[in-house]
Amino acid sequence: MTGWLHAACLVAAVVTTGPARTLATHLRGDAHDFHVSYTRMAVEPTVISAQIRVFTDDVTQGLLYRQRGSSFTLNSPQADAAFQAYLAARFPITANGRRLLPVVVSGAQEKEMWAYAVTWTSPQRITSISMHNAV
Repeated sequence: MTGWLHAACLVAAVVTTGPARTLATHLRGDAHDFHVSYTRMAVEPTVISAQIRVFTDDVTQGLLYRQRGSSFTLNSPQADAAFQAYLAARFPITANGRRLLPVVVSGAQEKEMWAYAVTWTSPQRITSISMHNAV
């Protein structure tokens, strides 16, 4: 296994939200508690798979803010589409110089966390990747 591939398989991309501003705190001017979420990724020949765990209240408030307050529940196609759009905009992944689009496979509650299973598929065997996390 090459060095970059080995590193990509072991990556724990830390996503921090703090002091983040959610819709409610934005309106009140309060700072949000510091939270850390994480992502575990695996790279296979043409697919990058990830499990992304975020605090349920953070992802709910963040998606509501991005959707300008429209209501939905996390366990819905609308929430999955909103999270998928968020990933495409804020967590771009490029393989072989080509930007890949995320696909939310599933989402589920795990105690106070919400876990998303996400994939990015490349039309060719993955030989190089890059990613950027913008919070």
